[in-house]
Amino acid sequence: MTTNDGMQHLIEVMNQVQNAFAAMGSPANLNLPQIAVVGGQSAGKSSVLENFVGRDFLPRGSGIVTRCPLILQLETSDQEYGEFQHCKGRFAVGEPIREEIQAETDRRAGTNNEICPQPINLKIYSPHVLNLTLIDLPGLTKIALHHQNFNIEEEIREMIMTYITQESCIILAVTPANIDLANSDALKLAKEVDPDGLRTIGVLTKLDLMDHGTDAMEILTNKLIPLRRGYIGVVNRSQRDIDGQKDIKAALEAERKFFLGHPKYRALASKMGTPFLQKTLNQQLTNHIKMTLPTLRRTLEKQVQSLEKPAAEARQKQTGGGRSTKQLQKLVNLYAGSVSDAILGGRQAVHLTELSGGARIARVYTERFPFEIAKIKRDDALLRRDIAIAIDNANGAGAGMFTPKGAFEAISKALIADLEPPCIKACEMVSEELHRIVTDKSSILEQYPILRDKVEQLCHSHIAECETVAKAQVETSVKFELSYINTSHPEFSTSSAQRSRPPSGHAPPRPPVASQDAELRSGYLTVILDKKWPVGKASKQYFFKLTESTLTYFKEDVVVKLAFKTEGLKLVEKDSTTFTLVDPSSTQILSKSDFPHQLVVKCGSTEETQAWKASLLRASVFPMSSTNGGPRGSDGAANEQVNVDPVHEQQVTTIQRSVDKYLRIVTTKMVDSVPKVTMLLSVNALVEFIKDDLFSAVFDDNPQEADRLLEESSELVTERRELLEVYEASKTALKVVTQVDMRTRADPIPPMPATQVQVSAQPPVAPRKSPPQRRPVPSRPKPVRQVPTGDDTKPDRPTRRPSP
Repeated sequence: MTTNDGMQHLIEVMNQVQNAFAAMGSPANLNLPQIAVVGGQSAGKSSVLENFVGRDFLPRGSGIVTRCPLILQLETSDQEYGEFQHCKGRFAVGEPIREEIQAETDRRAGTNNEICPQPINLKIYSPHVLNLTLIDLPGLTKIALHHQNFNIEEEIREMIMTYITQESCIILAVTPANIDLANSDALKLAKEVDPDGLRTIGVLTKLDLMDHGTDAMEILTNKLIPLRRGYIGVVNRSQRDIDGQKDIKAALEAERKFFLGHPKYRALASKMGTPFLQKTLNQQLTNHIKMTLPTLRRTLEKQVQSLEKPAAEARQKQTGGGRSTKQLQKLVNLYAGSVSDAILGGRQAVHLTELSGGARIARVYTERFPFEIAKIKRDDALLRRDIAIAIDNANGAGAGMFTPKGAFEAISKALIADLEPPCIKACEMVSEELHRIVTDKSSILEQYPILRDKVEQLCHSHIAECETVAKAQVETSVKFELSYINTSHPEFSTSSAQRSRPPSGHAPPRPPVASQDAELRSGYLTVILDKKWPVGKASKQYFFKLTESTLTYFKEDVVVKLAFKTEGLKLVEKDSTTFTLVDPSSTQILSKSDFPHQLVVKCGSTEETQAWKASLLRASVFPMSSTNGGPRGSDGAANEQVNVDPVHEQQVTTIQRSVDKYLRIVTTKMVDSVPKVTMLLSVNALVEFIKDDLFSAVFDDNPQEADRLLEESSELVTERRELLEVYEASKTALKVVTQVDMRTRADPIPPMPATQVQVSAQPPVAPRKSPPQRRPVPSRPKPVRQVPTGDDTKPDRPTRRPSP
């Protein structure tokens, strides 16, 4: 195999690239050529790696000792020491490195024999090593120990497959010689990802522990389970040697004597042992790098090209470029434009999944604020009671002949005051959305944390000040409405508020119906039918709709059966959920309907009954007075009459209608004015502030303040430095790859032996020898050949070259 200085230097560069990516907390995405050490527990993986270095430096013990992948980079140097990626400083090759590996493993994977896929990077410099990059993986296991996950076998297998599935990875399958090779877990995994054995090297350990009279010659000569790269046998220190602290140099000498003194292995002694394995791995790795150079070079070219622009920007910022007042003004203007576009609409990206920016403020104006107004609950029955009390208090000791204006104003002011909390809440909702926009858009200044915090603080303070001003203006607007009840408003009819008491003995005149007959209530009611109706039809549900002048019932929610006027109707209470509608002036007031005599209605609850009664009062359907005659039906409904003053009830209804009409006028005015107030005093004020005054508030005319505000976060500085390291390492690697590609030619992989036996659980069966067959005689005559003279001359015979 061919090696040269360029290839050796390439391994160093690959290590630098890998370390640069590891420093960023993520593995290199280059699929760098490397060697993964795979084997079962106690297969001798750690002993092989320690023999490479010539020192005891790996943790030892029972169970799973290697619980994190260990990326071991060996580099030839005049001095001997080790360096870890996760901490700074040099470590002596030996006990200090072992202790640090064990401590870091416990920090990452815990102390309960769990595993962690995050690798530990260790680089060892020594004059006794060749340039190599190996990955020591956890040993394969079958049964979970105490405190381990039940699927520990699957976790270890998945971790190993992450490395060996890469085409650039050479698999070092370590198997003890004292077990059946067909049962090797390492070779089984290697066959799954490398069925042709193109990138698998077999290592046979514990040759000295095989049973007496047995040997591994069929394996070492690559006949039993062939691999393109073959097998290498090694003899590691036994546990007794390790406990006795036997020197590795003495162990290597004992290994050499073992192969030279063994009757079967002495012929292969030059191609066995740890030194030959280390040399072979170095040559295989460099040769494998050469084979993957075209793909690696293309990947590096793309990587360098993608990092050129970020690296140039990072280098400029690292040298302090752009840290000036002009740069500060540019950033503040960029932020101001982003906030302005988000509020008023413009060049910002349009979100497709949710509302943002000014659209959320518009939603406050059109949906959320009107909804808060609509949530104001008013009980009609309670309102009528308050109006009645207000009328009595306004009249005093005397009986009032007209509807008192004082009662109307008192009720109106009480209801107008209820509008103030929703209006104040609208100001708060707008400010909340502005705070959200200011915070979201500050991501533009994320790399300058001091500037971002100051800009956010100034904007949030200004929004709070504007909110205070807007709330004060809204409170003033409500006070305007409370200060004067304008009954001369064009949309308010004062004639409906003035009603006189009718003469005694006559029904109170119905007030004129408004031009728009508003719906007062609707819903399903159960009608109790008259006893003269046929049996089986004692009750039936209908859908009723009550307006200020009519009562309409429907059949099947579609067909209108009859809409009759409510004028002249009286209400007679039967119980807490039942009442009757009658007309005392006629025996058949509902003659054109399905209920000619009377209408007996039952509600679902007492609350529903009270609500319907209050709505009927607004439609001028009053309870029947004792002075009025009852209906002339035979059900005795007239006996259940209530003593109510119809004139007083008419005054209550008049004031209630007037209050409703005036309150609609005020509500419409507030729903229109509050968005205008918040838009002027909060939204537009913020936009003007960030455009005109934000930069001066940030800068304070202090050049040193600009430098302080443009200081970057320590995380960003570290990230930029690591980016430059990756860029420089990638450029260097690309340069070396290009040079080596022109000067070096890799050796081809050795061919597969003729006999191939697949891995199986059954022991191999020796092939049966077939009897030699005589070659058939050709049918055509042999050509005449001239035989040279001489006593020892024999005729020429074609010879066959022995098969390899």
